[in-house]
Amino acid sequence: MACCAALAGCGARNAIWLAEPGGPPPVVFRIATQRGGAAPIDYLYGLTVATCGGRVRWTMRNADTDSAARPIRIVYGEAPPGYYSLVPPQPLRPGCYRATVSGPASVEFTVGEDGRAVERGARTADSTARR
Repeated sequence: MACCAALAGCGARNAIWLAEPGGPPPVVFRIATQRGGAAPIDYLYGLTVATCGGRVRWTMRNADTDSAARPIRIVYGEAPPGYYSLVPPQPLRPGCYRATVSGPASVEFTVGEDGRAVERGARTADSTARR
């Protein structure tokens, strides 16, 4: 719980989006301090991909809060060095999904019959705060 309380007070702004929208599988995410940017976020606790109905398909977490790298590119199902899969990756079947990173920030995307992912719209902490 102390970890969660610390995260709630950090106030970091993050953004997540599809790195290669409409590209061939696997789905690749970009994470930075702003959409389209290259600056790594201050801290990445984890990433979760779930259906738009809430069924978790993959969750990765930071294994060591002090030394894990802050990746700006994450391939679906492949936990980067310093992270581990808390929920093993499940196949992304055609449908709607939401990827969420600590910060918080999320992006919704649709996977088509051919396995290609297309972004439905990006939400960052800034846009979420205005709602």
